[in-house]
Amino acid sequence: MELSYSVEKGLKPEPMPKENSVVDLLVSEGMLELTPKLIKSEAALVEQAEQVLKQMADQGDQLAPFRLGQLFFEERLYDSAFVEFNRMREKDPQAKYQLAVMYYDGMGVNQNQGLALKLMKEVACSEDPRAKHLVHSACFNIGMAFLQGAGTPQSYTDAEKWFLLGADDGNPSASVKAQTTLGLFYSQNDFLDHKKAFFWHNEACGNGSLESQGVKKNVDAAYECWREAAERGSVHAMGCLVMVQKRQEKPESIIQWQCGMTPTWRLTFRKTFNMA
Repeated sequence: MELSYSVEKGLKPEPMPKENSVVDLLVSEGMLELTPKLIKSEAALVEQAEQVLKQMADQGDQLAPFRLGQLFFEERLYDSAFVEFNRMREKDPQAKYQLAVMYYDGMGVNQNQGLALKLMKEVACSEDPRAKHLVHSACFNIGMAFLQGAGTPQSYTDAEKWFLLGADDGNPSASVKAQTTLGLFYSQNDFLDHKKAFFWHNEACGNGSLESQGVKKNVDAAYECWREAAERGSVHAMGCLVMVQKRQEKPESIIQWQCGMTPTWRLTFRKTFNMA
């Protein structure tokens, strides 16, 4: 038996939940100054960020070792990222999560989806408070592994179980991908349940999923989907609305959605769109 929808065709682990790049975090925290030289050269900016993080790590900063690995990961320096994450795998659940993603796809290391699944389960079941924001995404990734038989025998029953854990009854802070996937899952003939399919597509759309909206290029429908998600507190959706309304030259609406962002998000979008 095969499911017809696309999520089964290629493993795409959900990235680690985060709001900003490492460089943006360092800038917002005053640890990295954006000089004209650094603004003109991305390579110089990354090099300076690396030096700052190494100095912070030497001084005992607890966040610096992971951020150094994440900096390498964001710059696609996967060999270096793997070294840093592997060094911290038992100390930081974020490092373990990123290692799992890298093992899934063979990024900077030989692909080992069985080990990836093991690490992802450890994150999902962790009682470490630092893993709290990772749990829903980890559950989605585990569900994908069971759906596709990646590193484990294929099991739709187990996939459904983990997707439900990741979707968390429609919680806006949960995995929207899990919510979307459940809507698709319950639309298949072998698992057809119109009531459940509607519920999950409705929740996913309300949390910002365009897949559940069933649109790709319908800007009006996408706008309504993002608006509802933003009203539920989704910072990502607020950012999408800022981008749309910047193009439509609606300054009042831009200000409205920017007010809901954290200072770092506002800094990022102002830099991106040259906002005052």
